[in-house]
Amino acid sequence: MESLNFSGLDNKDFKEDSVREFIIAVLLKELGFVDRDLKNPKPLELALSLKITSPTILGSNEKITFTRFPDYVLYVDCKPHCVLDAKAPKVKIDWQSKAERQAFYYAINPELKAPFYALCNGESFMLFATNGQSLLKEFSCEELFANGFKNKSFALLRQYLTTPLESLKQTLAQDAKTPQKSEEWYLNRELPRAIVNPKKQAKARYFGCTAYFTRQSWDIVTQNIKNFTDKGDVVLDPFGGSGVSAIEAMVNGRIGIHTDLNPLSIFMAKALSVKVDLSALYDLGEEILKEFENLKPKNEKEAKEILKGAKYYPNALDSEFGEIATQKQQDFQEMSFCQRGAMWIAF
Repeated sequence: MESLNFSGLDNKDFKEDSVREFIIAVLLKELGFVDRDLKNPKPLELALSLKITSPTILGSNEKITFTRFPDYVLYVDCKPHCVLDAKAPKVKIDWQSKAERQAFYYAINPELKAPFYALCNGESFMLFATNGQSLLKEFSCEELFANGFKNKSFALLRQYLTTPLESLKQTLAQDAKTPQKSEEWYLNRELPRAIVNPKKQAKARYFGCTAYFTRQSWDIVTQNIKNFTDKGDVVLDPFGGSGVSAIEAMVNGRIGIHTDLNPLSIFMAKALSVKVDLSALYDLGEEILKEFENLKPKNEKEAKEILKGAKYYPNALDSEFGEIATQKQQDFQEMSFCQRGAMWIAF
């Protein structure tokens, strides 16, 4: 198998099934994956053409409900780890291709929720991270097979596909560490240019939902983080406040640590940096869209009737659609909102 002639992949007889048989099957065997056995599970297992019956979203407002069968689902310690699809050599498998999107939606399916997905067309092996739908590494299949699999590319692929997720994170973080810097490294750094118009009030980035009584200009913080640290460095803000330092550190590839005596500060930082379950997010979005479709007015007359009876947002009313709320009604609405907010904070 090591003598496979990769220059012949453009042969019309070398199709998707050939990629499965001569490339993927050999790679998975070399990695140590065996057929899945629910009664006697092994550390590394694979399932061929796994039946998925939960709805799989294909795009905006579009989903399929019929059964789907991804080519391979790889399991590490009995947990779905990677969805792998085979394609013919001429099929595009790069980011945002049709094949990549299909594999991504397999990975986020509620029945799997795999942290990785991959595609192989015989020429390239593309590995993606499900969280963020981003390309992690493109491997040349010829390089993976080189020297009887004794090469850096295959070793890296093995690390990604056979290491439990938490252990993998620790390993990659350890590999990313740079040598400890001396004081001279920091002292010799040139000061960045002053930002004349800081984006302190750019609410959409941090303060769109919950305000905080101190607001740091995130662009100034980001500039200093980039100037005085490298990727993989640790950025600690012991008086974190709104969480700008820690979050900007994470956004820019650093490790951010946030502490503060104020519990609201901790709550905000956690809310801004919490991991998102993409599958649950898509499901919730579908529910909201479905409810909207059921409730939306069918014509202008229905729209006017709905707005005429609206009380939840008095200032939105217009003389064309209904009476303007009185000052007393508006004051009551504002008071009710404040009371609810106070109860939420106390809770």
